[in-house]
Amino acid sequence: IDTAAGTMLLPAPEGFALKPNGRRLNPSYLPEFQIRHFPMEDPSGTWSRVWSTYTDMLAQFTPAKVAPDWFEWYPEQGAQQDRKTAGIGSYDAIRVYLWAGMTPQPTLSPSMLDGYAELIRMRGLPPEQVQVTTRGIDGGSPLGFSAAALPYLHALNEDRLLEKQE
Repeated sequence: IDTAAGTMLLPAPEGFALKPNGRRLNPSYLPEFQIRHFPMEDPSGTWSRVWSTYTDMLAQFTPAKVAPDWFEWYPEQGAQQDRKTAGIGSYDAIRVYLWAGMTPQPTLSPSMLDGYAELIRMRGLPPEQVQVTTRGIDGGSPLGFSAAALPYLHALNEDRLLEKQE
């Protein structure tokens, strides 16, 4: 859809609109490697505009360089903490790091999300839940989170952290 903020890709026709004129978005639904592939299949599509909108929003919804599960977007205020998930990055957000590490020659550097690597360094394992504005952590360290963080840590050249997660 086209909005005042730019062109956004919504995962379904319903369930993502917020009043007034807002959207509820999940950053893990926009893996860069997929968005880069779509123009090859649909050259007349708006994929470059979708990616441009997303990259413009990134700094706003990752103030502490940690990805949220969801965020809200309003044309007047920009990115806001999601009211349903209260600004937590967890089971949805782990895919953001996975996608960042899996994308060859990414437009967005995985270092734009290096707050998560700092948390892994601090505690030795990826946290289950992160408050995205304060980096406060909660929960355990699911084994799958260590596996999902491997490509991300590799892309950041965090060899010691990578080895520990392996």
